Amino acid sequence: MPNNQADDSPWVDSQARFDALLWTFVNVTSEAIVVIDDRQRIVLFNQAAQAVFGYSELDVLGRPLDCLLTSDTAQLHKALVEDFKLGNQETRYMAGRRLIFGMKRDGELFPAEASITKVEMNGRCYMAAVLRDVSERQKADVRHAAQVRRLATLRSIDLAVAGSLDLRLTLNVIVDQIQRNLGGDAICVCTLNRESAHFEFATGTGFHHVTSQNASLKFGQGALGLSVSEQRTIVIHDLDHEASRFRPSPIFGSEGFVSGYACPLMAKGRVLGSLGVFFRSEFVADDEWVSFLEGLCGPIAVALDDAMMFEQVQHANFALIKAYDATIEGWSRALDLRDKETEGHSLRVTELTVRLARALGLSEHDIVHIRRGALLHDIGKMGIPDHVLLKAGPLTEDEWLIMRKHPTFAYEMLSPIDYLRPALDIPYCHHEKWDGSGYPRGLKGEQIPIAARIFAIVDVWDALKHRRPYRKSVWPTKKVLSHFARERGHHFDPQVVDTFLELSDL
Repeated sequence: MPNNQADDSPWVDSQARFDALLWTFVNVTSEAIVVIDDRQRIVLFNQAAQAVFGYSELDVLGRPLDCLLTSDTAQLHKALVEDFKLGNQETRYMAGRRLIFGMKRDGELFPAEASITKVEMNGRCYMAAVLRDVSERQKADVRHAAQVRRLATLRSIDLAVAGSLDLRLTLNVIVDQIQRNLGGDAICVCTLNRESAHFEFATGTGFHHVTSQNASLKFGQGALGLSVSEQRTIVIHDLDHEASRFRPSPIFGSEGFVSGYACPLMAKGRVLGSLGVFFRSEFVADDEWVSFLEGLCGPIAVALDDAMMFEQVQHANFALIKAYDATIEGWSRALDLRDKETEGHSLRVTELTVRLARALGLSEHDIVHIRRGALLHDIGKMGIPDHVLLKAGPLTEDEWLIMRKHPTFAYEMLSPIDYLRPALDIPYCHHEKWDGSGYPRGLKGEQIPIAARIFAIVDVWDALKHRRPYRKSVWPTKKVLSHFARERGHHFDPQVVDTFLELSDL
């Protein structure tokens, strides 16, 4: 400081007090303060700086700044000093706060937030840097970013679980998310086969050998099996030192794993499988890593549970459908047995109706109902008395009135059954005619359901080609085809007739 006053001046005493106060403040502040001169020599190194860098003041005073900073940061400071030498009032290299990297006495690097200020004193230029170690803040930022990323991962997994019943697709999404967030040289999900009581490889990534993916584990075998039998996370720090415990697992046989983590997958108290994350080098996870891994087991178990329940429902539905269809076929056979002269009729017309429906391009979903309707086309005849149904020879007008009620009887019998309602078109409408002269409702043209239009042709074909109680003769094929040609556009849908006539092996 300039000193132009006499020694006995009051200013001297005040200035001394101010300098002492300033020096006290510099040393008690929690911010590290380093001052260098225009030769980059350290001229001030407060106590906070000593604590941050691990040097004493005597260790660094007079030394170049490079001893405290990484080479890149020091180069910036050199350029800054050049600015000072040129008399620039503001540096183009640093302005305000900036992140730099300091170097402690033991060589450890740490991030620091620096505020750089130019100080001119007694005609000389100094640079004062106020430094704050932000290592913990950066670590907190990293932890926060990891937590946000992991929450996003859980969200992605939840969406995958909720949005798909394809277990393999869901598990692939989960495995991909685990590798993105937790790393791991290999990851696998094994599911429990309850019939064999073994765990089987469901999906995974990072395995070098197919035999690993075909592995089947028993309860308590290897880390994966042990995690389930003990219902806890199993940690392998070094497989070489724990070989007797984990080597029997075929997963480890030839993969070269050194460390790993295995967690049980459980839902509603039931064991569903196990999750494994393995490393080919030593890996020691922190508590957050393990906690996140264990947290993922919940969504994975839910996905497995949902898939298994869906599969069980599918199997139950399939068994129920088979039972329904067997019942329908039983009804059909019962109808044929009631009328000995038409035995086998229902199965014949059903097969040909399905064939014609496919030729017309109908969907397999529609064909399922068409098949059932064809089998049940005469179900309404259950309400027709035997003396009318089995009469040999032509029916009287009154008997025809009774016979023509069988489509209505079919509707009344089947419409209360939700399962069979989509199959009603044939039993109810197969006696309607294209020109509107049919029964029971006199439907015309495309008012008649397509299934009934298809079946009407097949039913007439079979009736003319086989004996009936009212007609002992069988028409030759040529005569039947001529009949269809005449009835095209009258009894039958023209397009359906044309497609039927194109079928081979009629």
